[in-house]
Amino acid sequence: MLHENKRGRNYFCVPVALIDDMTLTGAEKLVMISLISHYDADWYRSYPTRQMIAEETGLTRTWVTKTLKGLEARGIIRVEREPGYVSQYHILAPAFRPLEA
Repeated sequence: MLHENKRGRNYFCVPVALIDDMTLTGAEKLVMISLISHYDADWYRSYPTRQMIAEETGLTRTWVTKTLKGLEARGIIRVEREPGYVSQYHILAPAFRPLEA
C-alpha cells in the first residue's frame, strides 16, 4: 500500500521477513518489492507488467519472467494469466504481504 509523506512523495512498507529471508535471491527480493509497491489491498493482488517490474528493478524482462516463475513454483506468489490482459500476482506468503495502513 502506498502512503504519501510530508514532501508529497510516495513510499511503501517492505516486510522485514522479506528482507531477512535468506532463501530468496536478490532478484527474487527485488521482484517481490516491486510487486508489493503495486499491491492493491482492496483486491489482494498486484498487477504491474513484466516490463514495469524490469524497469523498477533493473533486471531484464527475461530475468523478471524467470524470477516470477520461480516465486510461483515455490508457492510464494500465484499468477493469474488471461490472454490480452495484464497478469495478476497474488502474494501467498503471509509474512510477505504488505501491512494495511
